[in-house]
Amino acid sequence: MKFTLLNTAAVAAVALNGANALSLVAQSSSGDLNGAALSSIHEGAAIDYVTLSPGGESLSVDLNTTASLITYELQPGILQWLAVVGGVLQFYPEPVGDKFTVGSDGTLSLNGTSSGFYACQNINDPYNYQQTWFVLYSASGQPTVGDSCTAVTLASGSASASNATTTTVTSAANAVETAEVTVTDCPESVTNCPARATSAAPAVETTGASPTIEQTNGSGAVAISALALLGSLSAFFL
Repeated sequence: MKFTLLNTAAVAAVALNGANALSLVAQSSSGDLNGAALSSIHEGAAIDYVTLSPGGESLSVDLNTTASLITYELQPGILQWLAVVGGVLQFYPEPVGDKFTVGSDGTLSLNGTSSGFYACQNINDPYNYQQTWFVLYSASGQPTVGDSCTAVTLASGSASASNATTTTVTSAANAVETAEVTVTDCPESVTNCPARATSAAPAVETTGASPTIEQTNGSGAVAISALALLGSLSAFFL
């Protein structure tokens, strides 16, 4: 493949002048692609096709707000330019005139518009990667190549971890250990008294507030403070 001979030092100086570090992720109605990291995969001499990697880590690229260029430092002193070539978004050995900007909401625009980006698989790329999400660009609508094409928006941000689950629990100043508690309505002297309810106080992380334990019986739900519950147990066994 033949490229136009450029004054690499001069072009690199322009690209790096006033450059700001940037990470990009996908925004999509598809749950698998929403929050996917913008990455790349090797496809030729100094050419890397842009891909989306669900659960992966986003590339750190440089946005030159003055020249509206995005570059990636492939190796120390060797730059690639984000560009659309043949309908494929890729990191290319030289700029091709595409202008990239990031709006106040973090959305990436190409030549003035944020629409036209699609994630597609099986695009008949040079190395024929299977099941890889490539980013294509088509200003006239959905691309005619590739399978399972889905419209995406590219925006600055951090990638979402794959299948990550976050649980928030309000707790006391100190963690409460797991304990089983049996509550009865009978005096201590009565034997064979049926238990009214059995509850488990879960071990929780501290965030400063007193946790509550929901205890349900025939008369409805009763919320009691975990600290008061532990105090009652101490008095019971003393």
